[in-house]
Amino acid sequence: MNRETVATYSIGNRTIEVDLCWEGKDLNADTHRFYDIYDEHGACINLGEPWYDDAQGVPTLEDVKCLIGGEE
Repeated sequence: MNRETVATYSIGNRTIEVDLCWEGKDLNADTHRFYDIYDEHGACINLGEPWYDDAQGVPTLEDVKCLIGGEE
């Protein structure tokens, strides 16, 4: 599994990273690529519920805020 950090957000005193994950050498060839979201301790916030790359782009700051319960 390949992984690349594509966004970093500051929410209150937290730093949240969004990583794009894919299989194989070419990320564009993997139609099942997805985003995982990690907290400041490296724990996956959306473990078991990948955020699939559905052509809407990287999860936004607002998306991530909703995912973590609207924390500021």
